[in-house]
Amino acid sequence: MPVKDPMKLLRIFAVFFVLAVVAVRLTRYDGGVAFLWFATPYLIAEMSVAPRRNWPAQLIVAAIASIAATGAFGMGWLAALPMAAANLAEASVCAHLLRRRARGEPLDSLSWLFRFAVAAVIAAPLAGAMIAHSGVGARLACAHSRTAWAFASTSPTRVSICARAMRG
Repeated sequence: MPVKDPMKLLRIFAVFFVLAVVAVRLTRYDGGVAFLWFATPYLIAEMSVAPRRNWPAQLIVAAIASIAATGAFGMGWLAALPMAAANLAEASVCAHLLRRRARGEPLDSLSWLFRFAVAAVIAAPLAGAMIAHSGVGARLACAHSRTAWAFASTSPTRVSICARAMRG
C-alpha cells in the first residue's frame, strides 16, 4: 500500500484523534460511550472524496487514533479495539454506500437525501452498533443494549457533520 501523501495521513490521524478526545471528554456520561461522536463523520468525509485505493491507509491511521483516544481518555484499553472496529466499520459502510448510492450533487433532491440517510443514519450506524454491542458490551459486562443504543443514537450528529463536509 504505497503512501502518496503522508502529510494527509498525518492530518487524518491528528484530526480524528482530537475530535475523538473532544467527544469523549465532553459527551461521555456514566462511563459509557460518547453520545456525540465527531471523528467518524470526518473520516467518512475524507473517504468519500478519496480514491478507494487510499481507504486502507486512511482506515489504519484512523484506527490508531481511535485506539489511542479510547484507551487513554475513554472506556479504557480493553474497549479500545472493539470501539475502533465499530467506528471504522461505520465509516467504511457509509463511505461505500455514499459512493454507490448517493451519486450526484449533494443535497440536490429528496432522492439523494433519502439515499444519504439510509447510508449515514441506518446502515452504517447499525453496522457499528452491532460491533459495539458484541465487542464492548460483552468485554466490559455492561448493559449491551445501552452500549449499542448509545452508539447508534449518535447518528444525527454524524449525519449533519458529514452532510456539511460533503457540500464543500
